[in-house]
Amino acid sequence: MPKTKQAPLTMTAKQAAARGYAIVSRASCWAARIDRPDWRDALAADHPDGPKWVKALGASAGDQYRRCKSRDVIVVPQGWVRLLPNSGSGMNEFVA
Repeated sequence: MPKTKQAPLTMTAKQAAARGYAIVSRASCWAARIDRPDWRDALAADHPDGPKWVKALGASAGDQYRRCKSRDVIVVPQGWVRLLPNSGSGMNEFVA
């Protein structure tokens, strides 16, 4: 289980989506985001084929990073699960 934290009470679902959060677990109400600008390099570092593998993942590379490598994982209210994008259709870029 990744380290999670509660979503800030001052953040709305719309703000969370704008910051790049996407649902990675509907059952546990977890949302994660791409948390570093060099995320593709970090994802490639642990794979034997490195950047070639990340490139082959294409649009799903962001989903792989959010689910497996992101350290910015929050627990969101149940109602947000329908409001935030699924990780597979979330942003593929780092948002500061």
